[in-house]
Amino acid sequence: MFEVEEDFGGMVKRASKPHRQPDLAIGLYQMIMLTPPEQQIKELPGYLSTHLASRPWPRVMHTELGRELILIGLYADESHLYVDDTGRVWLHIGMIDKIEAQADSMRAFLENIALESEMMSQISDHAAVSIDVDAGRDLEDLFQLQRIEEASDSVVTNWRSSSIWVRVVEAPESGKKKTLIVARSPAEVVDLVQRVVQLYPGVHVAVDTYRPGGPARLAALRKAGIKATE
Repeated sequence: MFEVEEDFGGMVKRASKPHRQPDLAIGLYQMIMLTPPEQQIKELPGYLSTHLASRPWPRVMHTELGRELILIGLYADESHLYVDDTGRVWLHIGMIDKIEAQADSMRAFLENIALESEMMSQISDHAAVSIDVDAGRDLEDLFQLQRIEEASDSVVTNWRSSSIWVRVVEAPESGKKKTLIVARSPAEVVDLVQRVVQLYPGVHVAVDTYRPGGPARLAALRKAGIKATE
């Protein structure tokens, strides 16, 4: 926690909408400033959770993970950032009471945010296709993608080209991996997903239809004969 505070404390990204908390805030001092004193004493931040048990602020116990976490940040839509005793960064998504590992370190987490921002600015329709298999290196070879070392670790690995972004994410608690594919056009998405389905028959394919371009990508995959869900 103190390393995060020393290296990254005070980083703030202003809210995209007026009169809201920042889209990103990192560091214990920022959390003290943003968290009402009464919540610092007796309440968890944000939404109620069935998995987070309150401890002396800013600590919590995640009962499902079986580990203590320390609140060190705020990230988008009432989601809170935590670190564990190894320095791994976790994101608790309050609206659905779900916690996900984000990166092995705060530095890698910030590199991922920067990469995501860059790719989303280049690819306006950035709805992702999720496939329940690790196909990162297969796609790297087939499409000559560049691995982004500074935004890759044991939790997440990133590859990119000018029009393609591939991310493999591992759930540390289960060891399961999934591949997320973002591409500039529905045709590119179909080409990428077809290659994966050919290599790994029967894998589950899902499209993030609530993001820009999602419905068009879902329709293109189904037209190509690929079973995909929302």
